Amino acid sequence: MDQVRQDRADLASHLQRQPPRQRHPQIRNPRHPQLPIEQGIGEAINFHEGIGSKRKEQRIGYLKNYWATRAQQIPKVNLHTSLNLNYSCAICGVSIDGMTPGAVASALFDKYKIHTVGIVWENISCVRVTPHVYTTLPDLDKLVTALGEIAAKA
Repeated sequence: MDQVRQDRADLASHLQRQPPRQRHPQIRNPRHPQLPIEQGIGEAINFHEGIGSKRKEQRIGYLKNYWATRAQQIPKVNLHTSLNLNYSCAICGVSIDGMTPGAVASALFDKYKIHTVGIVWENISCVRVTPHVYTTLPDLDKLVTALGEIAAKA
């Protein structure tokens, strides 16, 4: 928990030290009314530029490896993504023996309210898990616990 607080404090300190920058204007689509998603694009770009691509990459890579190294120790749980950050960043595919990706995704959402995406395409059959920079370590601990409980029942 202390590491999470320190990470947030470091990020806040970094953002405060950044020189003022030109704010991105809201992007407008003249054929459609302003939807909240369109209204947030400028702020999303500002946030991304504020923390920087490298720091974002490091953070989400760390989060992916945090949960994935724990999940790969669970019987029946399989990872379909390299833990080498040169080959993958945030996205990680995971499956549970004896369950379809849709069943795993449904179990994660229905019981634990964890949103994932089941993928079945060509030779890919897994659930995509993608943490965000805001994802906390306790959130990922909940994911690993959920995978363990689901795998034990599979």
